[in-house]
Amino acid sequence: LSLMPLFTWTLALHHAIAGALAPFTFVFFQGVFDAGTCLLVAGIARMVAPRAALLAGYSAAFTPTFIVLSGLVYTDALFAFFATAGLYAALRWLAAPNWRWAILLGAALGLAALMRVAIVPWAVALGLFIAVVALVRRQVRIAQLAQLLAAGALLAACLAPVLARNVAVYGAWSLT
Repeated sequence: LSLMPLFTWTLALHHAIAGALAPFTFVFFQGVFDAGTCLLVAGIARMVAPRAALLAGYSAAFTPTFIVLSGLVYTDALFAFFATAGLYAALRWLAAPNWRWAILLGAALGLAALMRVAIVPWAVALGLFIAVVALVRRQVRIAQLAQLLAAGALLAACLAPVLARNVAVYGAWSLT
């Protein structure tokens, strides 16, 4: 089975709450997360190129793929939200390292990984990139290192139950 559990849990929650209307409530729920993704894209653009923030947000909102996938019961919308939230948190942490952004980074990437495991190598590369940038900027102190380790620990904590189950049930050291 290659499906990570967060998508199934989300569908089960909608079914428990709405019964036969679960696909409709899920699509509405997805629309809320898609709107959040558009806001995060605008926020990322504001940090990188402030004059392009509004255009970036609107471009995300009117992307045909977003529009089509928002109406389907599929993993893309939630995954895109969590992955974008992780990137936003990483950029905010680089701008001003603090615990809030480190925790959000780890949680967002952990939730994205629980949706699709393909983000794990990217998350590791992102962590290494952030650490290198902090070193180059000479911003690395014990507190910043602890923050990055906490973000990594949150990602690992999200994945640990899946890995433990796969080892116990299937004897496979894999996440899917």
